[in-house]
Amino acid sequence: MILLGLALATLAYGFAPGDTHTFRMEDRFEGYLPILGGNEGAVDIRMDLKVEGVAAKESERRLTCEVADFELKFNDVKMPLELEAVVDFFPKHAVDITGRGKTVKTEAKSSGLPIKLPGLEQDRLADITFIPLEWPEGPLAQDQTWKFERDFGGAPMRYEATVKKLTDDQAVIALVVSQSFSTLEDENRNAVKERSEAASTVDTQMRGTGTATFDRKLGVFTLVEMSSTATSTVRALSGKGDPVERKLALTHKVTRVPASAGGKEALRGEN
Repeated sequence: MILLGLALATLAYGFAPGDTHTFRMEDRFEGYLPILGGNEGAVDIRMDLKVEGVAAKESERRLTCEVADFELKFNDVKMPLELEAVVDFFPKHAVDITGRGKTVKTEAKSSGLPIKLPGLEQDRLADITFIPLEWPEGPLAQDQTWKFERDFGGAPMRYEATVKKLTDDQAVIALVVSQSFSTLEDENRNAVKERSEAASTVDTQMRGTGTATFDRKLGVFTLVEMSSTATSTVRALSGKGDPVERKLALTHKVTRVPASAGGKEALRGEN
C-alpha cells in the first residue's frame, strides 16, 4: 500500500483564497522578429506577475493576475517603457480555472499590443506563465504520458506531457509542444488580416521541448523552462520568386519568486 501511494498521485492546482504568489517570466526571441516590418535581432522580455487566489467554487478557482514589473530589451538595449504603459496592455484581471488547470473564463483581452511575438498572448497570460499545463483526470504514475490542446491566436497548440519524476513533494513533467498556423503580410512585411491587403502568405511550424516542476504542497509550478523554434515559409501570392525561409528561436523561463526574496528590488533580479 505504501508503494502504491508513492506510485500514483492525483495532482491539482492550489491558489486557495488568500494565497499570493509572484512569478517571473523571462523570454528571449532571437532570429527573424515580426516587428517594425521585420528585423533580424533579439528581444528580451522580463515580466513579474502577482497572482492571488480570491475565491473558490466547487472544482473551480478564481485568481487575479497583475503585472508588478516589466523590462524589454531590443538587441540587448533596454527600451524606455514605464510600467504604467505596460499595464495599459496587460491590466489586472481575473481568471477562473479548474483544479486541473483548464481556463473556464478570463477577463484578459487582446487589445492591440504593439509588439506581436509568438506565444506572447494578452488573453492567455495565465497559460503562458503560471498555468503551463492541464492535468489529466485521475491519478498519475511515473512515466505516464497524456496529451491536450489549447488555442493560441486562433490555432491549436498541441501538448504532450510525460511524468519524469514523482515524489511526495514534487512532480517534474517533460513537455513537447507544437503548433502550425498561417498568416498574411503586405509588401512591407507587416501583418495584415485581409487577403486583399496581402502580398504574401506565411506558413509557420513551431516545435518546443522543456520541463515543468510542480510543488505538490504549494499547488503551483515553481519552474518552467522551454526552448522552441519557429520555422516560417513565405510565399508571394503572385506566385513569383522562390519561397523564403525564416527562423525564430525562443527560450522561455517562468520562476516562482519565494516571498522570502523580499521587495521589488529582489524581483528585478540582475540587469
